[in-house]
Amino acid sequence: IISLFYGPLMQLEGAASDDIALGIAVGSTGRGNIPGATSDIRAALLLLLIGKCTADPEALSEVEGNEFFRGLLDDTDSRVAYYSAAFLLKRMMTEEPDVYQRMLQSLISKAQQCNNEKLLENPYLQMRGILQLSNDLGVQ
Repeated sequence: IISLFYGPLMQLEGAASDDIALGIAVGSTGRGNIPGATSDIRAALLLLLIGKCTADPEALSEVEGNEFFRGLLDDTDSRVAYYSAAFLLKRMMTEEPDVYQRMLQSLISKAQQCNNEKLLENPYLQMRGILQLSNDLGVQ
């Protein structure tokens, strides 16, 4: 069932402005692409995939775990990147609360130094900040 979400999500990655690719990916007979439709489809597929991976650890391993979602942080669709970051943050909070707390304290300090509270308010920026801190500290 994971392939029902994962396959189209990845196939539609570059199809945001390409009517032909969208039509082929979803089996359409043509008539054009509604602006934003690909983005909506990808966001919905990702949310379904996140729901499945949250409920079923085996599903998460089928998509290569957290690494898959970390890769989506670089997606050109801001919703895909945002939802992936929120999912990764939630996983870190629940599965590695001590690591999360340490990283959050470091991120708070960084946000204060930069006078940038958005680092803490936005899940995408928070996850990016945590990953950057992890890289700086050599933590996996």
